Amino acid sequence: MLYLKSCFIEEDDDDGGAEEVKSFQEQEMEKQKLLYEQNRLANRGAAETVLLYISASKGILIIN
Repeated sequence: MLYLKSCFIEEDDDDGGAEEVKSFQEQEMEKQKLLYEQNRLANRGAAETVLLYISASKGILIIN
């Protein structure tokens, strides 16, 4: 299961729109990096590992 961040553009009235394009490109790059990392973790079984860890704790908080 993948969790995605929402992507939005903040409107900035003082620069005529050039910053909005740059902002969107930066957000798109962050989104692509996030998707890459999520896919990499999914391939390594990170979600299953976390669920097994939670199940094994039986509700007891474990702090390392």
